[in-house]
Amino acid sequence: MLKSVLHQILATTPDSLFFHQYVSDRDSVTKIALNELTLQDSSEEFSLTNEECSWVASLHNFGRIGGPFLAAFLVDVVGRKPLLITCSLTFFTSWLLILFTRKVWILYVVRTIIGAAIGVHDTISNVYIAESCSPKIRGTFASIAMAFFYAGELIAFILVTYLPYNQVAIVNAAIGCVSLLCVFLLKETVQFLIIKGNYKSAERNYYWLNGPKTLSTESKFEEIKENIQRERSKVSFQQLFMSKANFISLRVILIISVLEMFTGFEAITSFASMAFTKSEFLTPNEFTILFGLFQFLSICFSSFIIDRFNRRTIFLISFFATTITHCCTSALYYIHQNLTVMPFFSWLIFITITTYATIYSAGILPIYYIVRGEILPQSVKAIGGCMAVFLNSIIGFVTTKIFLYISNEHGLFILKKTGTELVAALRSHPQRVSLVAGTI
Repeated sequence: MLKSVLHQILATTPDSLFFHQYVSDRDSVTKIALNELTLQDSSEEFSLTNEECSWVASLHNFGRIGGPFLAAFLVDVVGRKPLLITCSLTFFTSWLLILFTRKVWILYVVRTIIGAAIGVHDTISNVYIAESCSPKIRGTFASIAMAFFYAGELIAFILVTYLPYNQVAIVNAAIGCVSLLCVFLLKETVQFLIIKGNYKSAERNYYWLNGPKTLSTESKFEEIKENIQRERSKVSFQQLFMSKANFISLRVILIISVLEMFTGFEAITSFASMAFTKSEFLTPNEFTILFGLFQFLSICFSSFIIDRFNRRTIFLISFFATTITHCCTSALYYIHQNLTVMPFFSWLIFITITTYATIYSAGILPIYYIVRGEILPQSVKAIGGCMAVFLNSIIGFVTTKIFLYISNEHGLFILKKTGTELVAALRSHPQRVSLVAGTI
């Protein structure tokens, strides 16, 4: 058992490292753009307007809209591993383009391409982890992947705070090269090899992941083959909606996707340095580094709870706590901007926003990724994941794009209030929430 768990760790760690690379790509360019916008330092290599900065921050979500459809079409044609290699190669070459350009329109193109690669990876990675890890420890593996995700975010925050444009690009390109080499070590999943009729390789990979060949493991392997062959005969977009079980599963995934994105995480991480204010000891960028550190540490806590409590409990507690923290943040901004200057305001805002982010990182995001991989049957898993990422990307693009405009026109407390009211409105229909939580 211990050996098979170790092999599952080895099988999924390169994909987890890939999470580090893609979030580093996603966040680093945005932070560079924000530094250019907020510092207004003539020594910087180029400057961006408010409008340009909002496009740089949001275009990766725009590109991400199309990625899932490409992934759904290719996942059972070329396989999981080749698609992950292609995404990693895209990230590496994107940083080379960023290194040698100072043109804003090229940044737009690069951000869109990065977003498409993220969309493909979002669809493929949860399928890969779900197929490579046993159900009992799948949540822990998802948390490991999320740890790399937030490690990438933390490194992005540190790099853009202390290094100039060129050096940030060089470091990220180097990380991209390492990530690309590691992704080549991935093993193709048993399910895809069976789909392609490559039973010998599928059997070899299965026993490497699940232990030596015994009557028990042999029986389970045959069950997987029969299940895939049965499910493959039902693969269609129509099947996703005609089957009641599939439709309920899809509805659960889409509701979670909407709730997850409407908590505002994309906008908050993209513009965290604008949400924080300077204190006596720390700059907004240094607050952002602490913000990233606490998110990373929260994943260590998540790995202990994700497989010890049911998904429903984690889901409900996380969203209730998120609503409370948003209310507190909204109240702090309103009082400080409209009533009186609050002492220790920078630290109070840091505490409430970071509390929200740690709750999101420890509970909401892991549940979103795990449930997407678990709840849909094999026949419609790629299509269902594609629809979830598509919806998630649209909401992420809109919320990130309008953030700067609303914050400049009406203040940050309006943004926090709007997000809080939306979450509260969704939670005000207990029958819907109970349905989702019960199905999970």
